[in-house]
Amino acid sequence: MDDIQRARRSLCVFFAVLIPLTALAEWAIIRRIAFLDPTSRVLLLMWCPAVASFVARLVLREGWADLSFRLGGRA
Repeated sequence: MDDIQRARRSLCVFFAVLIPLTALAEWAIIRRIAFLDPTSRVLLLMWCPAVASFVARLVLREGWADLSFRLGGRA
């Protein structure tokens, strides 16, 4: 499989997780679920792309070696 197909598959998995997860978070905000204060609502929405990214990496077994959690990237 070439890089373009792998990237497309990764994006499909990412968006397949992101869209329902974000919709669920938005539903909780619209319904004003009792345990969600304004800060929690923002955090819930902010973490949706991160969770989708982690799930996509786990499902596709892409690994974590190419990630850098340092400020400014890799040394």
